[in-house]
Amino acid sequence: MASITVRISDKLKTEMDRHRDINWAEVIRNCIRTKLAQFKQPTVIDELVEKYLKYGEEIKLRTLDLFVELLDRSYILDNIKMMYKNEDAIDRAQEVLDELRNHGIEKPYDKIGNIEVRESIAYIFDEMGVYSLFEEKLLKELSHTNDYIKDAVWLLSQYSHRIVPDGFVRTFKMLHPDFEGDILSELVKIGALYKDYCDTRAYSHWWYVIPSYARLVLEDIAKNREDFVRENFMKLIKVDWFKDFLKWMGSTMKWIAVYEEEDVKTDYKELYGKDLDEVLSTLVRRGIIIIDYFPRRRRVGRRKREPPYWELEITPTASKVLSFDILFQLI
Repeated sequence: MASITVRISDKLKTEMDRHRDINWAEVIRNCIRTKLAQFKQPTVIDELVEKYLKYGEEIKLRTLDLFVELLDRSYILDNIKMMYKNEDAIDRAQEVLDELRNHGIEKPYDKIGNIEVRESIAYIFDEMGVYSLFEEKLLKELSHTNDYIKDAVWLLSQYSHRIVPDGFVRTFKMLHPDFEGDILSELVKIGALYKDYCDTRAYSHWWYVIPSYARLVLEDIAKNREDFVRENFMKLIKVDWFKDFLKWMGSTMKWIAVYEEEDVKTDYKELYGKDLDEVLSTLVRRGIIIIDYFPRRRRVGRRKREPPYWELEITPTASKVLSFDILFQLI
């Protein structure tokens, strides 16, 4: 989801503050939708979404959202199968893909008039409240789930919108070493992630996409834990081993080639007398660090082959506390 900044007078802001029960962001969004609607002509996408909403076809609406979000269309049905237990869920999803194909739509980048299909779907979903329905369902799922899933969703809020499994799973295992199962599949089931496969000239690997409607939920979850992370950070900043770690990082992120990892651990132990895995586990549990993963890149044209590597990264939430002034003093 994109954000915009609107400047208003102090007097107008004071008047708005007197009505705190009003969701002013939604008021502004509605005004924008109304204005844009003056320039918009109904399309086949509008008709499909209206029909699916009328008959409560959540699976079909979800299929359209997957069509927008996924790089590889062939995995749409796999996600539907993971998310819904209905026996006819796959058939309903296939009906949507067939309808799109009958209208000459094969890819989200295909155009209806001058508008890409993905943009048309995103617009009508926002206009007709489909994203709000998905958001409400995700929040409902989270309210009834266990602490493992809740912690995994918070962890998800600290990553970018595309997740390569290796780094996320490694980080989650540090948070909950006793968890048994596939945590990413659990996140797909509740609608916090979509599973996809990246297959390009340079890369070939599984990855997961955070749906656009889920990003707003994740933003709120991240904000709810800011005090927890800030408190941990301010306590740790007084501890020598944490200061050593920040010096070693030298920035808010550090890259380590997978084939060099054991040597890096040995060097860290010799330099600081601490086990790097133990340090990372402690910092993951306190919301300070996440581990990301970048797969091996094939040689493409003039771009040389690169090995896979881990990226240690100060979480966005912790970065709000860690100023560059503090980091500079430690280096």
